[in-house]
Amino acid sequence: MPPISKLFDEILASIFLLAVSSNRDEGNDISWKRRKLVFTEVVITHVCCQWRDIAIKYSKIWAYFAAAGQSGATKGQVERFKTYLERSRERPLRIMLVFLIGDNMPELKDPVRQLIELAVDNVARWEYVRISNMAPTLELISMQTKMRNQKTPYLRFLDLALTPRHDFPGDLRLSSTEANTLQLGCPNLTWIRLSIDAAILFIPPLTQVTILSLETEEFSQGPPISWKLFTELIQIPAALTALSIGDSCIERPGEWPSKPIDMKHLQHLRWGFDYLGQTPHEASNSAFPAFICNLEAPLLETLFLCRFILPTTVVCGPVPLRMSFPNLHTFRMAGCNNVSGGWIVPFAMASPKVKTIISFSNETDRSLVHYLNHLAEASHSTRLWPQLERLVEFTTSPSVNQYIQFLRPRTFEGRSRITLKVPPGTLKDWRHRHGEELNTLQDMCHELVEWDNVEDSLGYPGTLKPWPRPPDAMCYPRSWYRCDSNSFAVEKFIVRKYFRVQGAADN
Repeated sequence: MPPISKLFDEILASIFLLAVSSNRDEGNDISWKRRKLVFTEVVITHVCCQWRDIAIKYSKIWAYFAAAGQSGATKGQVERFKTYLERSRERPLRIMLVFLIGDNMPELKDPVRQLIELAVDNVARWEYVRISNMAPTLELISMQTKMRNQKTPYLRFLDLALTPRHDFPGDLRLSSTEANTLQLGCPNLTWIRLSIDAAILFIPPLTQVTILSLETEEFSQGPPISWKLFTELIQIPAALTALSIGDSCIERPGEWPSKPIDMKHLQHLRWGFDYLGQTPHEASNSAFPAFICNLEAPLLETLFLCRFILPTTVVCGPVPLRMSFPNLHTFRMAGCNNVSGGWIVPFAMASPKVKTIISFSNETDRSLVHYLNHLAEASHSTRLWPQLERLVEFTTSPSVNQYIQFLRPRTFEGRSRITLKVPPGTLKDWRHRHGEELNTLQDMCHELVEWDNVEDSLGYPGTLKPWPRPPDAMCYPRSWYRCDSNSFAVEKFIVRKYFRVQGAADN
């Protein structure tokens, strides 16, 4: 008998759990390549009879399940889920089901439906759950009926992105802010993300929610939420600290709001498009101006605007601008068209304490620095964002003279020098072609460096951080979609495409 088998069963069980928990990525590959992978918990049961008995009896090992696929699910995954549900007994469940399935593969749709139905049948045990299905295979009204009169005492994290069947009523839309699912209560639910389709039928009690995301998925069909319901919805949580909104999710108000939007607990705000395949709204259809111009968020720390069309100028209706963000320290902007002084100046005036600016644009003449320089030329008024300490730029062909123009006035005014981060390969190019200008720029900076990985620069391009981690976030099943990661538009391959730096996004 090997020495490890002489340990007490309780110690062996703990070792097994540690081994299983450290390999939670095994089931998260949405491609076919790893479909036949044997999971760690299954391998343990095949070592010997002793290990098998211990592992099967230790229900905590089996309380995690993930299945993902670009082309649907298999019957084997359904049987495996049934086994896990049985062996986990009454343990709270952590489930991730993510499927990108087309209409041309009907034989793979039924297993997807069965997996989701099994998950819904065990809704009372949910703890951390993500269910994402892009194919119109689900009868969502029937699913809502099962979940309506349920209580989920363990539920902490809920992410539903569901595409309804083609026979889904086209005129069905969110008509009330009252909970229409899990109506018997979910007292521990603090983090919720819903696609616009899911939001129509699956609004749980929101009183305890601190992080709320309403997003548009690639194949979303649902109509946007009315402005009235949206403003009521975000006021339900007692202390909402983070809010993420897909631009097409919210209907533009017919009239300019007459009252401010008071969000006294909000710390992190993101607004934009979360799928690259989407076509951003025309600026006139966006609800963003009405929201941001009337937002009063004294605790707001980070603001991220991503891939939507801003109006050329701020239209504030019959009342003066109300937006005020006295504690904002990080401003991120990625791929927003038509950004101009009409927006930059009000943002800067509302957030004088910004220390970090992160700007992503594939066109140099649309970068934030370009517009700041243009403003400086047009006006000799007080410099915007006087407390700026760090500037991170994503642009295809950064200009050394552009940054010199931006920093020179700050240098003359005796302000603290900033840290400037530019795309990989930029300094080598500047050194070769603009050696003297590069030396001048370096003298103006506290530090001039290249951002060396995606997380260093945008905290993942398109990911809002820091968002609070739910308890045991690192144990979320198959961490392909972690509880602390809520991805937005600009992904790693976009960085590689724009900057042609092989591997820079993977460092």
